[in-house]
Amino acid sequence: MSEQLKPCPFCSSTITFIGDDKTEMRYYVYCAYCSASTGRRRTESDAIDSWNTRHDGWIPVTERLPELTRFYLVTYKDGKHPNAVMELRFNPSYGWASPDGEKLNVVAWQPMLEPYKESK
Repeated sequence: MSEQLKPCPFCSSTITFIGDDKTEMRYYVYCAYCSASTGRRRTESDAIDSWNTRHDGWIPVTERLPELTRFYLVTYKDGKHPNAVMELRFNPSYGWASPDGEKLNVVAWQPMLEPYKESK
């Protein structure tokens, strides 16, 4: 690998690796600690560039969706809230699920942060 990977933009872990799943869109960078990922890219260099480019933590849904079922922090738009933020569950099979079943126009997402831990 010619380029060095930056630490994870979400958890700062340096335990990251480049995956190759032997398909057309085969390369990705993955954080072994928090499961953040670039999604699949055509070349190793594209995957590294995607990983090393920082977007202030927000990932547009037009760029990619989460790959794991869990809660994420999302930005959404609706008639009452032009740019609101909330915690929302995503399931790759079903999409975003609001607590009351309301369909939300999610525009960007990011993994949830780890809770604060007081030092002893």
